[in-house]
Amino acid sequence: ALLATLSRHRLPAEELIGLIEARRFDVYDEPIVSLAELQSYAAKSAATIFELAAHILTGGLTSGIKGVAAEAGQAQTIADMLALLPQHAARHQLYVPLDLLRHYRAEADDVFTMRATPEVRAVLAELRLRGRRHLTHVGSAGPAIPKNAKPAFLSLAPL
Repeated sequence: ALLATLSRHRLPAEELIGLIEARRFDVYDEPIVSLAELQSYAAKSAATIFELAAHILTGGLTSGIKGVAAEAGQAQTIADMLALLPQHAARHQLYVPLDLLRHYRAEADDVFTMRATPEVRAVLAELRLRGRRHLTHVGSAGPAIPKNAKPAFLSLAPL
């Protein structure tokens, strides 16, 4: 069924392979080292899903939709990371980038034990701010998104 869908909608298999490879991170306990690594993870996972959904709905992609999908993927990834923080912490899986923790002098152990130190709160506040910025970019692009592509972005509505 997957191969048939790829063929029918002329979807790039490389992007699906990249999505699968990016999501391998979810299986292991290695931390996300940097904000750039988190952004790459978002681009290869959530943004790809938005992009492929828009591609299916419109029969192709424009550069505008690719840009919106990229912003949507960043916003969705940050929102999911924050919402699932207790579950990830319980498994000792760290999606909060280590470089942000270091920047605010927060400790990974505080995240794992769910201690709301001022430093951890500062890290989470920065992530929320970044997520809001990405979501604002999606919202401002809304009128330019073709009507038939808009359902691809409906999962952002709760954000």
